[in-house]
Amino acid sequence: MKYVPIALVGLSLIARCTIGFEPAPDKHYNLSISVGFSPAQADMIIDAAIEWQNATGGYITFDGAGQPGGAETIEFMTEKERQPDPGLYGETWNEGVPSVIVVYTSLDDKLFRQSTLHELGHALGLQHAGAGTIMCHGAGCASQHVTCKDVEQLCSVWGCDASKMPVCAAK
Repeated sequence: MKYVPIALVGLSLIARCTIGFEPAPDKHYNLSISVGFSPAQADMIIDAAIEWQNATGGYITFDGAGQPGGAETIEFMTEKERQPDPGLYGETWNEGVPSVIVVYTSLDDKLFRQSTLHELGHALGLQHAGAGTIMCHGAGCASQHVTCKDVEQLCSVWGCDASKMPVCAAK
């Protein structure tokens, strides 16, 4: 399987993040993106990671140095490389290292981006949540962006203070 070399792009991920405090070293993930995604879709995956970084003020960070199968790597694959359950827009497998995310390449841009943000949330340990959050189960009830409620759930899992996160401080 071939993956997009995004190491140089990855260097800009942290630089484009609005750092609110020092990133936690154990909250850093490498992204590995299959070449089965279009360049625009690869950019949306990177933008989704940047949105999670910005929402948490850099508490969680990502870069593009990931190698398939590497520790702390989140692998993005297409539905042609690993088949998700029927009826889903995407799916995340967290059973092992690395986490694997599959997002359908046939989705329109809006749904692809929303599904990518949602599946990244699962890779970070989040469960489905209520309407108006990116973690809502179903595109019709989900937000288009990471919300304070998403970050509150993340902090309940990871033990951080959501009130200090930019997405929550801004409300």
